[in-house]
Amino acid sequence: TGLAVASSKRSPLAPDIPTLTELGYPIDIDTWYGLLAPAGTPRDVIAKLNSEVIRILNSRDIRDRTRSQGIELGGSTPEEFAAFIRADIAKWGNVIREARITID
Repeated sequence: TGLAVASSKRSPLAPDIPTLTELGYPIDIDTWYGLLAPAGTPRDVIAKLNSEVIRILNSRDIRDRTRSQGIELGGSTPEEFAAFIRADIAKWGNVIREARITID
């Protein structure tokens, strides 16, 4: 049993556990994993990789395995993932600047 989840939405894997925001703490932190390719990778190669990754992520075996570990799978287009990464960099860049975090 968990106390809260740090993401902005309740997890479909544990819908009875509230978010930290619901408990009065304005926190939105998601863990994510992604597959990236070097800059300049041909678009047809990226499209093929994306197609295969989506196929694998949608397989029942992978979904069952990850769900049993509490992992909720996603998947998107390369363009959506690039936009997501840009937004995440901007989000955490703002946190770093506002908190005046520096490298020691």
